[in-house]
Amino acid sequence: MARKRDKSRLYELIEQATLIFIEQGYKRTKMEDVTRSLGRSTGSIYRYVGSKEALFDLTLRYNIDCHSLEQMTTWPAAKPNVGSTLAFLEESTRLEKRFPTMQNVLAQKNKIDLCNEEFELVLRELYRVLRENAIVIKLIERSALDWPELAELWFEKRRCQIIKELSSYIQLRMEQEILSPVRSAEASARLIINSITFFAIHRHFDIVPMDISEEDSEETVVQAMMGAFLGLNKKRNLKSRSEIRISSI
Repeated sequence: MARKRDKSRLYELIEQATLIFIEQGYKRTKMEDVTRSLGRSTGSIYRYVGSKEALFDLTLRYNIDCHSLEQMTTWPAAKPNVGSTLAFLEESTRLEKRFPTMQNVLAQKNKIDLCNEEFELVLRELYRVLRENAIVIKLIERSALDWPELAELWFEKRRCQIIKELSSYIQLRMEQEILSPVRSAEASARLIINSITFFAIHRHFDIVPMDISEEDSEETVVQAMMGAFLGLNKKRNLKSRSEIRISSI
């Protein structure tokens, strides 16, 4: 078992491994790359992990839930069982845990008052979940290029599931005349996800990073999406009120 003072070194090791996995991908990353970046001997890493598979598994778990390593009592961490890393990722990224407003709307399928506030909540939940998980999402997406099963889980299941459910939400609220009519709900969902993903995640890794605060970034993308998907209905409502006033004179 690693001593208490060694745990700080373990976390340092994992945080450095995260950066290297993101930079180089899963396949190209070697154990000595991590120890070299920390200025340690190659053998020192094996006090904590027995293989690259174990290092990636710990890195993924730590970035999803930093307290998950507290349950581990045996060091070095052994190579994980086949599928255990993917099973952990699949369970921890279930959508019903992440986007309650959108999930509740799709479950009930009824109109509610304060619809503008509802759509804003949907956008902000999407933004904040992506922002809070920016590092692990970047880690997964970069490593998935070398790991077909990870790519299938992340790109074909989770990302497609988010787009599908957001598309269903847009279609429902569009039919109820809450959101503005659009040509394609699916394309609109993809526009929203891609816009939020850039501002919440990718701008931090851009070659020329954008000097924008997190608050300004979130407000900019939320206001832009609200203007795009509520704007026509606002104009329609204003026109209706105007016609009512004219007809009553």
